[in-house]
Amino acid sequence: MSKNLQKNSENKDQKQNIPFNSLSPVSDPDNHKFYCNSLEWALSNRKEKDIKNIALSGTYGSGKSSILKTFQEINNNENLKFLNISLATFKEEVEGREKTITNEELELNDYTQNKTTNGTDKTINYKKDQLRLIELSILQQIFYHEEYDNIPDSRFKKIRSLNPQEVQETTWLLFGLIFVLYTFFNFQFLRTLINLPEPKLWFAYILQGLLVVGGLVLSFYFLRAVVGFSQKLTISKLNFQNLEIQVADKIDKSILNNHLDEILYFFEVTEYNVVIIEDLDRFEQTEIFTKLREINLLINNSKSINRTVTFIYAIRDEMFKDKDRTKFFDFIIPVIPVINYSNSNEQLTRALEKFEYSLSTELIDQVAFYVDDMRLLYNIVNEFHIYFQKFKGEKYQNKLFAIIVYKNIYPEDFVMLGKNQGILYKNLVDNKLSWINDASRKIEEENSRLKMELDNLERVLPKNLEELRRIYLMEYMKNANNLSHFRIANKNYSVEQMLEDENFENLKNGSISYRENQYNREFNFKFSDVESRLDPDKSYSDRKTEIENKNAGRVKDIRDRLKQNEEENRRIKNAKIKYLLKNKKISLSSQPSKQEQLIILLIRNGYIAEDYLNYISYFYPGSITERDHWFLMNVRNEMDSKFDYKLDEVENVIKKISESEFERRFVLNYSLLDQFLKSKKFPLKKELFFKQLSNESNDSVKFIYSYIKEDKNSGVLIKTLCKSWIGIWKFIEEDSSLTDCEKSNYLSLILNNAEIEDIENIASTSQLEAVLNAKSDFLSIVSDTKRQIEIIDEFDLKFNSLKWDESRKEIREYIYSMNNYEINPPMLRIMIKEFGEYREEDFNHSNYAAIKLSGCDRLIEYVEKNIEAYINAVYLKLKDNFKEKQAYLLKLLNNSNIKKTSKESIITQTETLLPSLSELEDSKELSDFLIENLKIEPTWKNVIFKYQENENKFSETLTGFLNNTKITKNLVKDSIPEGKELLSFRRDFLLNNKILDELYISYLKTVPLPFKGLSFESLSFKKVEALVNELKLSFNQENYNKLRSSFSPIHLIFIILNISEFFKIYSEIVLSESDLAEILGNSMLTDSHKIKLIEKFEADNAISGQKALSLIGKMALKHKELKLSDSNISSILLKSALKTNEKIELFMNNLTSFDKEFITSFLSSLGGEYKQLNEKGPMPYFKNTALLLSFFQYLKQERKISKIKEKKDHIQVTTFRK
Repeated sequence: MSKNLQKNSENKDQKQNIPFNSLSPVSDPDNHKFYCNSLEWALSNRKEKDIKNIALSGTYGSGKSSILKTFQEINNNENLKFLNISLATFKEEVEGREKTITNEELELNDYTQNKTTNGTDKTINYKKDQLRLIELSILQQIFYHEEYDNIPDSRFKKIRSLNPQEVQETTWLLFGLIFVLYTFFNFQFLRTLINLPEPKLWFAYILQGLLVVGGLVLSFYFLRAVVGFSQKLTISKLNFQNLEIQVADKIDKSILNNHLDEILYFFEVTEYNVVIIEDLDRFEQTEIFTKLREINLLINNSKSINRTVTFIYAIRDEMFKDKDRTKFFDFIIPVIPVINYSNSNEQLTRALEKFEYSLSTELIDQVAFYVDDMRLLYNIVNEFHIYFQKFKGEKYQNKLFAIIVYKNIYPEDFVMLGKNQGILYKNLVDNKLSWINDASRKIEEENSRLKMELDNLERVLPKNLEELRRIYLMEYMKNANNLSHFRIANKNYSVEQMLEDENFENLKNGSISYRENQYNREFNFKFSDVESRLDPDKSYSDRKTEIENKNAGRVKDIRDRLKQNEEENRRIKNAKIKYLLKNKKISLSSQPSKQEQLIILLIRNGYIAEDYLNYISYFYPGSITERDHWFLMNVRNEMDSKFDYKLDEVENVIKKISESEFERRFVLNYSLLDQFLKSKKFPLKKELFFKQLSNESNDSVKFIYSYIKEDKNSGVLIKTLCKSWIGIWKFIEEDSSLTDCEKSNYLSLILNNAEIEDIENIASTSQLEAVLNAKSDFLSIVSDTKRQIEIIDEFDLKFNSLKWDESRKEIREYIYSMNNYEINPPMLRIMIKEFGEYREEDFNHSNYAAIKLSGCDRLIEYVEKNIEAYINAVYLKLKDNFKEKQAYLLKLLNNSNIKKTSKESIITQTETLLPSLSELEDSKELSDFLIENLKIEPTWKNVIFKYQENENKFSETLTGFLNNTKITKNLVKDSIPEGKELLSFRRDFLLNNKILDELYISYLKTVPLPFKGLSFESLSFKKVEALVNELKLSFNQENYNKLRSSFSPIHLIFIILNISEFFKIYSEIVLSESDLAEILGNSMLTDSHKIKLIEKFEADNAISGQKALSLIGKMALKHKELKLSDSNISSILLKSALKTNEKIELFMNNLTSFDKEFITSFLSSLGGEYKQLNEKGPMPYFKNTALLLSFFQYLKQERKISKIKEKKDHIQVTTFRK
């Protein structure tokens, strides 16, 4: 029972929730936002801006009511209370017309209480009484809108219903009151009822008092309920207590004016402050607006109401003919029409969205141009929903919608369509049949011509031009007696020679004769005569053309064309009219009417087609079931069906589907595929079906994938599919929607089920071979060992990885022995572990040595044959493979099958140093690279080898090697060999200016012997300085002069370091006074050598330089044995920078060398007080020292001064008087 109730409830809910479209206003907050904002502004500012009357102005159907409804729904202002008045029940009439009003219309509450008739109509003047009818309707809607309890003092009474709950409450109050009264007067009854003991007197009084209070309370509520109940029993119709309202011919008083007190009372006791009045403009009664404005003014001026009440009017733009509306209304909001030709598509889309139909947007946009009325639009949608539900037209809803649109716009022609008549039928059927007949006739005519040509070609006997020419030549010979040769330009030609192009052309032209016995004869007939005798209907040229055409494939072309025409004829007969229109095969009308434009539009886009009866009429089962019928409809309507849609009579369905329909995706169905896979019937349709599957469209691929996932006849499908779709794997491989696992499953199906030949074809268009080589689980996805070997052998696979442990020993040995694996670290590791001796550390750090020592002869041979591949794929890929053993590194570098670039990569990667460049078979190829990368042992042997290899020159590479500090540290540990054969190496080494200066100095220590002659002019200053300092240059005039001219002052160091050799050739050496000064100033030279140098130099040279004089003077003071010439001593005393006391001391040491004149000059050179001694009169003071005292005594002796007087620390010297 409960289940049935629940089911009935659900059905009821479903019926109530059917989203039919009504004509009532629709709330649309998004589109009405601006209007609502305008209304909100006006109402929010109604008091400040004195806005009492607002107009919402727009054309008919522009959506004014919807805006007002939306505004009320979204309004958040709790202070706004809306009162709605709508006069939609009245019909708009044209001015001057009369209206018939029946009794039912006049029975408006008390208005017709005493005006009933015997069912007869009363005819009154519409314009005269319409205003009072409007006023009465307004009054009715005002007072019927509010509950009676909210306007209790109104004279208008309404019928009120009895509330069961109120009746129940009143009854209980009555029973309670009776119980209390009875208990009060029969207290003993209460005591007995609740089994109380005899109470004390005071307690009894208290209980009786409580009963009295309870009785009074119950009496109050009971009386109130009775009063309310009695009021609800009053039944009346808009009944005034002592007054009736009548509408009659002679009543002229305004109803609104007559009941202003009621209206004011209504607004006084209610909270309404916004009155919305709609459809008042239907009656073209402007007087009613004036009265409403007056009432609005009275309401707002009423002190008892004391709030602002605003009237909102929904009116048409043309209601007021002039500027009066701007004077009448305080605020006007214009409304843009909701629907017209430009926006009806949007309205139509919204109306359809409620039903959740997935209709074509293009269809909606196209038909919307013909729908400009909202009611028509809603009716189309409602009718479409009914048809859709009736015929369950999910798959052809676009077509159904199109025919429903046409039915609503042109209903009469829609009825004619069912009778095979009318405009739509003519355009849909008749024109197509006419085109089909014309097109078929043209194809038949072409076929007839082609068949005749084919027949002629097949009957041609000569197979080639040689046979044809031979036939003509034989005819010549048959008609010429004893012909032995043909003659052209007095030359004889045999029959074989006449077959040549040039000779046969001469025969055709007639410029030919023949040889008969020993005579030359002319032919007595022409070539044209021979043509006529052989074939009167065809010339030689015609027959030649036939042969050329036949040999050029013309026969095949004709047969292909005939086949194409056959297919084309089939397509024509099954052609859809929409394609014929799109491809401009047919045209419907040159100047179509609006109706024909709609027809062309719907047909051209396939929305109305030849199968229109299928979705507007019922189907009765026969050779196929209803389920099959729906599938056929979907195929013909080009609607998708689910792939797993179950068909019952599959063979009959296949029969009913045309061949052209098998070329489209809508036939994709599991049941059809199952039938084709298990049956050999319908070969052409099967071929077309699989051609459809092979077209790589999204639908076909999705169908194949889903069919295989169903785990049906997937193996048979793949086997069949691989024959017609050689691009199957290429597509699967490039399909990004598939996971790697899914791709692997499809590959397994192909490898296990397809023919080897088909797999080979598939591989030719894809990367299948590469995929198989990379397929580590190949041995598991291909289950049969024999099949594995077949595929491996067919493609000569080279697996780059394999799940080895999961495979059989037989296949493992086969892969190893046949080298069906890629040379890479994982595969070599697998093979060595399986078939040889494996050492992990050697494999990772010295891989080539590990392979050569593995004992896997087959693998070693395989690697050696593919040594270059091994280097790039294995040797250079192992990141830790940098400790190759020297012997095996040398083998790799000497392997001629390895590219130079690969060898260089080996050198770059390894840390192993090659001990000797001389061990390289082609050292020139790699020596530079080895040196650049510091991958040779740093020995002078390798440096000398590279120097000699480079034609006794230091290359930039070798110099760069020498400029490496690490290399230098190792090389300087040993000296360069001293052999004479290495003299040029040592010389060039010392003259290599590209060696860094700081390293050059270190290298000099390894050079064993100095050089007498060395062209070091191009060396840097530091290098030359180092040569001198390290004594790598023999001291001779040549070396000295080079140093002096280009590397001064290194030549002085050269002298100092080679002082003994210098003195030996002193006479050959050019030494300047400045050089002398520098040498004397150098602390490296001993004083004895300095004295010897001074004596040699001053013996031949007058010294004048201050620096040299000063240094010599110091030496003379230090070594008194130094003998100097008087002139040089004089120069030292006068020009040197010696101190005064030093000069005086030197002077005293050489007294015999000076005369008075020199003494005068000497005293002047000393300056100061000493200079005064040359004058007469002064008596200067000097510090008292023994040297000065002896000096002054000598001066006194030489009569340069007169007196000497010692005073403690000073000496006073007196010169001669003036």
